[in-house]
Amino acid sequence: MPLEDRSTIPGDIENAYIISIGKSAEAMRYLHRPRGNIKSQTLNFSIPFFELYQHTHSLPSVAQRLNSQSEKERAEGLRKWFYSNHHSTEKLRQGLELFNWYQKILIDSMVIRIEK
Repeated sequence: MPLEDRSTIPGDIENAYIISIGKSAEAMRYLHRPRGNIKSQTLNFSIPFFELYQHTHSLPSVAQRLNSQSEKERAEGLRKWFYSNHHSTEKLRQGLELFNWYQKILIDSMVIRIEK
């Protein structure tokens, strides 16, 4: 079965989202107090974020937002960011900004629900 034909399991989305949140917090800590290797820090953040993206980008409500005229440029920037081999604090900072933007899309699309 082709990858596109598999349905996404909500638990997979939730798991990828929770891991991405944790890794984004670690990345922010790194930016405030750099310790260790920037490449491994960037990969530790980008891999779960990419997994979240893979589970959600083709959902109709998310795809509609990503293909909208106002979001197309940023969506293309996100795809380029995922496939970039450049590792720097600036790339990590850009990834965190893209994660915040994508997270808002997921919340607005009701893919992710924040319960009070």
